[in-house]
Amino acid sequence: MDNQERTFTVTKNKKYKKDRSLLPVLIGALILCIVILTPAYKYMSNVYQFNSFMDNLRESFINGQKFNGLNVTYDGNEFQIYEQEGTWIFSTFSLIGKGIKCDEEEIEKPFIIDFGDGSSLLLGESTTKGRYQNEVKAVYLEYTYANGKKYCCKTDQTEFHYLLDPVIKNHTEG
Repeated sequence: MDNQERTFTVTKNKKYKKDRSLLPVLIGALILCIVILTPAYKYMSNVYQFNSFMDNLRESFINGQKFNGLNVTYDGNEFQIYEQEGTWIFSTFSLIGKGIKCDEEEIEKPFIIDFGDGSSLLLGESTTKGRYQNEVKAVYLEYTYANGKKYCCKTDQTEFHYLLDPVIKNHTEG
């Protein structure tokens, strides 16, 4: 047997060269997905938090009306509100929608509903930026869950006086 050396030659064909032009397109598509999905994720997270808050608030109103009554503290007065008044407050907020999430605020004359199950709802007058960056009246809402967690929002879709004056007048005037 002859030991012959075999040689192979590899020729590169330019047709089969790696195509790197797809990499910038993939990077651009990834960045575009991140830019589109991040705000969508934040929006869906806010919607989920609002829906969770509304479910808990509904349960607090129902249980409070059924078992303990809805105990209110406002401007140094303590009283119980009627089922219709609790329904009015809850249904107004459910119709308004989620409002603008905000940080906790100090309210001068808070209207506080104690549901008797460890949860409470604080309502107060506030201001927020309007459509044209002007200050407009708003209702500040702070719901404290039974476990101490809080949900806060503001809405300029209704006014404090429209929402609560009938309830306050019904219980503070003779």
